[in-house]
Formats: sequence, C-alpha cells, structure tokens
Amino acid sequence: MTKLEEIKQREAKATPGPWRREANTLGVLRTILALKIKVIATYPYAFSKVDGINLEFITHARSDIPYLLRRLEAAEAVITTLTATGFIYPLTYPTALALVAWEKAKEGA
Repeated sequence: MTKLEEIKQREAKATPGPWRREANTLGVLRTILALKIKVIATYPYAFSKVDGINLEFITHARSDIPYLLRRLEAAEAVITTLTATGFIYPLTYPTALALVAWEKAKEGA
C-alpha cells in the first residue's frame, strides 16, 4: 500500500467535517467539534500561542486533507495523460526536472 493510499484510508474513516473550534465562556476549555455535536478533541487549556496554532491546524485538517487529495489526484491525471499522449515529448530540461521532482515526491524522497 502506498503512502497516498494510507492517507486516503485514514481520511475516509475520520468523522465527517467540517470541524470547528470552540472555547467555553472562560476560554479555558478548547474543543474541536464535528457534526455540530461530536467532540473530536478537548484540551483543558492552551499552554501557549503555539498550542492555539496547533489546534487551528487540527481543526482545518479535516477539510484541508480532502482538498489536497483531490488536487493531487487531478495533477496525477494530468501528468498521466500528458505522458501517455506524448504531449510532453520531446522533453525539455525544465520538463525533465519537473518529472523527476514529481517522481521523487511520490516516493516521499
């Protein structure tokens, strides 16, 4: 199984979004919610500004990851089509560099 397939499986199993952040009236309890009622994560308090930034990252991950997966699949379809139809040949130096970078990114290099 590829890394991309693993990510897709985790994304498919996660609670549907969008997720949102909430804080209690004192601002002490920070919660990430989904489906208006399901608690995804609760933090008794945020230690620092960095914790708030991490909470924001987690909150947006539920919508950001599906978006990035769709964009990646679209880019892969374009590369596959261009390669199969010969539209990128003869290879120019910039095109060759782009294809090498694309392959390395797929491998996680």
